[in-house]
Amino acid sequence: MTEKQKEFLTELDALLKKHNISAMYGDDLYTCFESNGDTLRIGNYKNGEFKHIVSNQKSYMPEAP
Repeated sequence: MTEKQKEFLTELDALLKKHNISAMYGDDLYTCFESNGDTLRIGNYKNGEFKHIVSNQKSYMPEAP
């Protein structure tokens, strides 16, 4: 591994910790980030643009009117 790759991973680790990401993994289509039971999936990234973004939330309860 090159020094630049090590530096990248060190910075990525700090960023994941900063945003409370407990897991990062890939599946067949997405790179997935988990935080507090919620998942953010990103299909790809190119030239500063994220594409095919999927987010889920365990639940949502609207406030009563």
